[in-house]
Amino acid sequence: MKTLHLLIALLFAATIANAQAIDSTEIQFQKVLDDGKMTFTMPPGYVTTPIVKNRQMHYEFAVKSVDKSYEIRYSVSPMTIKGLAGMYENKDKAKEELTARTLSMTVALNVGGGLWDPTMGFGPFPPEAVKREFGADWGGTWFINIKNNSFGTEYKYCGMTTLHKTGAADAYIMYLCNSKEDLITLMKDNMKVDGLFYALKFRD
Repeated sequence: MKTLHLLIALLFAATIANAQAIDSTEIQFQKVLDDGKMTFTMPPGYVTTPIVKNRQMHYEFAVKSVDKSYEIRYSVSPMTIKGLAGMYENKDKAKEELTARTLSMTVALNVGGGLWDPTMGFGPFPPEAVKREFGADWGGTWFINIKNNSFGTEYKYCGMTTLHKTGAADAYIMYLCNSKEDLITLMKDNMKVDGLFYALKFRD
């Protein structure tokens, strides 16, 4: 009986610790959202999943499909971060977009494993569309083959959307799965106004 009581107590303690970790993650994510002037809507059919500690790319929040091998990770860098704000300070629109793209490429390389891969590709969003749909000033999507690294864990492919808004934040949304076909399906099926593709965007 004592052994059973001990096992129940340990299970209860582990459940509380896990809930506290999730709560802490959500609090931290909400803070960067507020600082970056962004909003997040939990996509339907997804649940929160723990952050994977890794050397490639920091992120604050992640969700996982309840019935498919899809995971989405969110990283937000508000302009309240001193070093980031300095990179964009007193620059014209063209130079600011170049800075955003350079930072985006750096993140894409890190996610992919640290080295340039000729299979990587990038498609910029039309300026009017990224403004209307995300409230951003610049953005685009990378296609990345994930090499064996601590970021990718069990995933092989990543579609990474980058968003930038002057005076607000840079944001990176990383869609992870295990095949090109799944990645195409994941992106296409959710490019709706109420789909998960628009779960993270800038406030009006």
